[in-house]
Amino acid sequence: FKENEVTMEWVETWKNKNWGFMGLSICATPNRIGFISLGKMESMMDYQVNMIDLPKTYYTIGKPINEPGQIYQSLSYAVDDEGNLYTTNLGSSVINVFNPKGESQKSIEIDRAAVSSMMGIMEIMPLITDMYIETPYLYVANLIPNTIARDDMKEDSWENLYEGDMMSDSLNVWLDMYVEKEVVYLLDPVPDEN
Repeated sequence: FKENEVTMEWVETWKNKNWGFMGLSICATPNRIGFISLGKMESMMDYQVNMIDLPKTYYTIGKPINEPGQIYQSLSYAVDDEGNLYTTNLGSSVINVFNPKGESQKSIEIDRAAVSSMMGIMEIMPLITDMYIETPYLYVANLIPNTIARDDMKEDSWENLYEGDMMSDSLNVWLDMYVEKEVVYLLDPVPDEN
């Protein structure tokens, strides 16, 4: 191993006709891989979460309908150390939690004052682009307004960690988030012109 050198090797490809049209996001733990995919050609906007329990047990969680305990056009999700899935639905201010068997367990209400308040004047529906769990916290990245917030899942309390400048002409599109020792790392595919 040399500093700044990465070696990658293609090992194998897994395919399943029920996984939908195209993968959007992936999350992995040592025993589980999860990914969000678009629906099939006839129902492209029916996003779904597909899980693989290693070595190779495949299943889909939720149904593509906008109801509590279901997955509907989800852009983001996270998997905790116990294998529970946390996911959001577009147009909803809750995070649905599923156990490792794919059964709905609970919904976590998103505190819109912490996550999607516009300069403290108006709260809008959150548009969570990614989530990450570093116990006891559930971190979320929101698109409009650009915020990073976290929920202390033990205390059931939300706090805003970062709020972008609403008057700026730049928008961060955080598509991937990683947290280690409470340091948040974000992937933004939009180039910064500054």
